[in-house]
Amino acid sequence: MNLLVNFLESAFQRLLVTRKPRWNVATRYKKRVGPQSFQRQLTPAFIFIPCILLCDILFAVDDLQQQATWHIPTTQQVHAQLELWLNDYSLPDTKRQQLLQHWSVLPDPLTSASLLEHLLHTIVELEPGTKPFVALNSSSEKPPSFDTLPLNRTDLPRWVQHHLRLLYGRWLVDQTMYSEAHLQLQDLTPADVIAPVTLLFYQSVVAHHLIDKESCLETISLLLENESQIPRRYVEVARLMQADIQPLENESLDEISRIMRNIHNRLELGRAGKRVRTEEENVLEKLEKLIDQMEQQAQSSEGQGNGNLSPANPAGDSVPLGGTGPGDVDPKPIDKKPGWGNLPPKERQEALQQISTDFPAHYRDIIEQYFKKLARDTIDK
Repeated sequence: MNLLVNFLESAFQRLLVTRKPRWNVATRYKKRVGPQSFQRQLTPAFIFIPCILLCDILFAVDDLQQQATWHIPTTQQVHAQLELWLNDYSLPDTKRQQLLQHWSVLPDPLTSASLLEHLLHTIVELEPGTKPFVALNSSSEKPPSFDTLPLNRTDLPRWVQHHLRLLYGRWLVDQTMYSEAHLQLQDLTPADVIAPVTLLFYQSVVAHHLIDKESCLETISLLLENESQIPRRYVEVARLMQADIQPLENESLDEISRIMRNIHNRLELGRAGKRVRTEEENVLEKLEKLIDQMEQQAQSSEGQGNGNLSPANPAGDSVPLGGTGPGDVDPKPIDKKPGWGNLPPKERQEALQQISTDFPAHYRDIIEQYFKKLARDTIDK
């Protein structure tokens, strides 16, 4: 300990000493308080200073761990990558230099979307047959048959296929064709394209609309790793999707309502088929299960309530109560009457309103659909 105190004292002396010895603060203070008192006051420094150094090390490690797992490439980086990609083509030197010259004069940095647009321009120069397909980017017309899309061309380099798939997936999302967009975007990673912001944002939108909670939250978290470098509108929308899907529970009315929205969307697009029928049956099963649970909870609550009844004036044990008769009631042959349970339209509407009083308005269609299914099942039997 004495060696450490002497070392620290000498260090203070080197820091505080001036040309005049009388201003040697550490030595003067030691003489004033005495060696033992000076040592006691200096000892906490041996605990405090290492703690500061340890915290600095921990913060440095934490910063390394929080570094983004992906980055937005600069224009120069894309230019260098493009030089390698052009090796996939047998181009005349003049054509090659022309394409590279286009990138050499672009400003740096560019946004992820701008990088994608310039690369698509390069792809059209290399593959003129893709020009009509790339034009979908600014068009709202229906796409051609999938069999005629250049995505199926096996002779295209993989980097060209990846960026055409990103373009097509983005267009499909804009057309609210989320299932089709999922097929195009699901296998792409930020390392596959020069526009990782665009890719991650549209992947999160697709996952949100398809109610893939785990994938949506994971993709949004990945996107926000570079929050300071991505467009503000992307950040705000990502935060809203995150807050919207985070509390979503499986088998809840909220989940059922979202599935119904997807079914309605596919029907509006004229994409009815086996998938829609499967989802409709899934919705009705979930709704029936949820109603059964609610009925069980209501019966349980009613049973507990009846068990806790305690009349203010209970009858005495030895006092006979008045009244005669067997206590039987006439049974009502409701099952034998034709049309039992079929209410007039006005009364049926009032009943539906009464049933859906405790639920949000957008659940009304789900409840009505459930009762229509019950009616169909009754007719079939």
